[in-house]
Amino acid sequence: MIIHVRINSYQVNEIIHQERNGKMKNIKVRTEITKCGMKIYEVAELLGITGNSLSRKLAKELPKAEQKRIIDAIRAYKKGVSDDE
Repeated sequence: MIIHVRINSYQVNEIIHQERNGKMKNIKVRTEITKCGMKIYEVAELLGITGNSLSRKLAKELPKAEQKRIIDAIRAYKKGVSDDE
């Protein structure tokens, strides 16, 4: 199975714009989610929590270790999906 992910440049630019204006927290996590074509609830399932819980966590800046844990989970999942092709 081949999965093509098309990054919507508007979405990425919107994230960058909101980050520059100080409105958005956890920009690295959010950008990784967008780049991989995933939704917050899908990432939450990987982490074993609800989508609402992850959304609330992302509303405030997470510690770097927590951000890294989430990004690593996303990348490991995407690598597993790519290996299955």
